[in-house]
Amino acid sequence: MYKMKNKFLKYIAVFFTVLAVFSTSCEKWIDPEVNIDPDSPIDVALSSLLPSVQARLAYNLGGMDVVGLSGMWTQHVAGSARQAGAINRYSYTEADCNNLWNSMFAGSMMDIKIMMDKAGDESPHYKGVAQILMAMSLGYSTSLWGDIPYTESFQGDANLKPVLDSQQSIYATIDALLASAITNLQKPAGENLFKLSSDFIYTQSTAAWLKAAYSLRARYELHKSKKGLTDWNNILTYVGSGFASNADNFAFLFGASETSANPLYQFTRQRGDIGMNTGFQTKIATDPRKSVFTQVKVPGTTTNNNFGSYYGSISSPVVFMSFAELKFIEAEAHLRKASPA
Repeated sequence: MYKMKNKFLKYIAVFFTVLAVFSTSCEKWIDPEVNIDPDSPIDVALSSLLPSVQARLAYNLGGMDVVGLSGMWTQHVAGSARQAGAINRYSYTEADCNNLWNSMFAGSMMDIKIMMDKAGDESPHYKGVAQILMAMSLGYSTSLWGDIPYTESFQGDANLKPVLDSQQSIYATIDALLASAITNLQKPAGENLFKLSSDFIYTQSTAAWLKAAYSLRARYELHKSKKGLTDWNNILTYVGSGFASNADNFAFLFGASETSANPLYQFTRQRGDIGMNTGFQTKIATDPRKSVFTQVKVPGTTTNNNFGSYYGSISSPVVFMSFAELKFIEAEAHLRKASPA
């Protein structure tokens, strides 16, 4: 009986010894990161985030949801079938704008906010670029929808129903972002923990980004003119530090392959139900710039694929703001300053 009991106690001792070994050493022989999915990163470097943000923003603002729709309502573009045909007849519902709204707020601007926060005070050049992209995104969004959320946005589950900020406050936010961006971009390169890189728009030129910031300040200062809130002298000051030629255009260049093509080109290739408005084509029939806007349809191509070489080719850029626009702003500022009424 004693021997059996002693043998049993030995088994118990061995069991607890083995258990102790496994419980104390499992973390040493099992990598704690074994269950982390490398294809689903929870953090992204600024150098990886910036080009993604730029490409997505260009795709959002240069595609059917913005260019196609606004073009239809200004009689530059025509929709011929399916959803485009309905929108061409001014049949536009809340559901139709959801795609763009979600792409802008849950997509592009959420990523830009992450960039701004991640750059912080340690990488002012990245932060300045992000602030410019956010200001421009807000400008397009408030032009499309009026009052939009911002001050309570980008909090995820913490706030699923952010308040709408007034358009007037959005314009104040835009100018504040651009002013701060200018300050950040003027800081020495040595003050940046992470050097600006992977910039598809201006290839890391802070001087070019500064011109874009000043040009956008001029644009959004002009937008306030109908409310009597515009300072024409401010506009002319901003113009003086803005774009100096077409080479300074604030634009995203797409590639020459189908997978990196301009979004409007992709839409016409895949859908074939939008094209240049015939009335607009008639009006510019003798205009030397006609080929930029429209072209004769090529036999065998999709039904209405007749956008011009600049806007509708596979590698056409999406222009966020151009030197030409800035010169029109400058001309209007001089005119309105001289004749306030």
